[in-house]
Amino acid sequence: MKTSFRRQATDLSGADVKKMLKKHDFFDSYDFEKGRGFKNQFEEMMLKGEKVIIDQASGLMWQQSGSDASITFEAAEVYIKELNKQQFAGFNDWRLPTLEEAMSLMEPKKNKANLYIDKRFDSKHTWIWTADSDKSVLLRWIVYFCSGSCNHYYFHYGDSLVRAVR
Repeated sequence: MKTSFRRQATDLSGADVKKMLKKHDFFDSYDFEKGRGFKNQFEEMMLKGEKVIIDQASGLMWQQSGSDASITFEAAEVYIKELNKQQFAGFNDWRLPTLEEAMSLMEPKKNKANLYIDKRFDSKHTWIWTADSDKSVLLRWIVYFCSGSCNHYYFHYGDSLVRAVR
């Protein structure tokens, strides 16, 4: 049976995020260290010459890598539009992940690249944008695989990497 995560972007307060972490038993090194993490069932594939990772447990398909560099949130939205225009891996419904979806990738232990994510994913992507905003209009939620946590970040001033999902 597949676990479904919220796919629509929303506004989340810190309290909302703490509830979500506990609900899904997601590991977060700051707010839910006892979380065991989601039990992914990853399968690597090459589709149309592009590496993707399919999680059979959630039904999500992820870019194995993502954006080449850290970019602003506005540039992340352009990056997603370009992926869809080019039909990355044969699909045109790529998007930024919700915080739930991105946190489903968080592992409770570091891999050999010193990141809290499965070794199948590109180790260059140490933190990624999500589609979710904080209840403040200036903040977006980011997942940090380098520290094993999520936090909000000023999207007008800061840069992050993108790992698209569908």
